[in-house]
Amino acid sequence: MIQLQRVLVRAVVLGAVLSMPAMIMTDGHIPESRYAQDSRAVALSEFLKEKDSPIAHLAEDFLIVADRHGLDWRLLPSIAFLESSAGKTYKNNNIFGWNNADTAFSSVREGIHYVGSRLGTSELYRGKTFEQKLALYNPYDHYAPAVIRVADTLSRMEKEARTRTRKHVQLSLSSATNVR
Repeated sequence: MIQLQRVLVRAVVLGAVLSMPAMIMTDGHIPESRYAQDSRAVALSEFLKEKDSPIAHLAEDFLIVADRHGLDWRLLPSIAFLESSAGKTYKNNNIFGWNNADTAFSSVREGIHYVGSRLGTSELYRGKTFEQKLALYNPYDHYAPAVIRVADTLSRMEKEARTRTRKHVQLSLSSATNVR
């Protein structure tokens, strides 16, 4: 009897899993990410691609973590840029040099989520400014200014992306008006 219950439970779970894509996308449309039009995502993605970063595909993860943990969106990618040349040189899937790079993560994505949660919610970092977090993260005098330079570059790129997005929306609206 117990074995029959296990088989039935597995069959129900398998059926549910197999039917999920059909339930989620009945028309075959893949929903767009909420970050697809986010100027931060555009800027970060462009920045990482310009640097030939192997973690460019994780730009959205940086934003998800920053938003979830109340972090400045530029903090994690700026640290990763300094610590691992934006994912080019690292060990243990640790692109942040967290714990002197001795902490191993199962994936780079897990590292982003873990380090972001620590910088946002641990007692040591919670409630601190960008600069205060950097001073705790790495106390060397040269470190914070170097991270801030990267963050400033990201800010500039985000502003440019926001301007392009606004112009694109205005052009789209004016084209739609002209069609009528």
